[in-house]
Amino acid sequence: MADAAFFGVLYIQDDYVRVTGLRIENTHAEPAGGADQVLGIQSRPAAPFEVRLSHNIIRATGSVALSAHTWQDCGLYQFSGGGVLKAWNNLIYGFGSGIASEYVNTGTYALYNNTVADYADTG
Repeated sequence: MADAAFFGVLYIQDDYVRVTGLRIENTHAEPAGGADQVLGIQSRPAAPFEVRLSHNIIRATGSVALSAHTWQDCGLYQFSGGGVLKAWNNLIYGFGSGIASEYVNTGTYALYNNTVADYADTG
């Protein structure tokens, strides 16, 4: 699954979603200044939720500009919510940063055995 998405190529807004074994590629060319968001998977379901992501290849092949916001260009991005996010055995590369979250006040994360590589900013 490839897309030149401004946001996430895969944008999850439902509860109890499972994503397994996909190749996800964001080909968006971000302009200088880093105003766009280049994301692989963006998860933003309402609480309570459970999202499971496993055995996926998530990559950015467009241009990524460095930003003061590490979440702005990342492979896996969780925005708000108060449930459970589980991600394991994923390969994430080519973004500004690897895995990030924002505005998450409650909830549980289980992140293990994910490989993050080739980042312009932070892992």
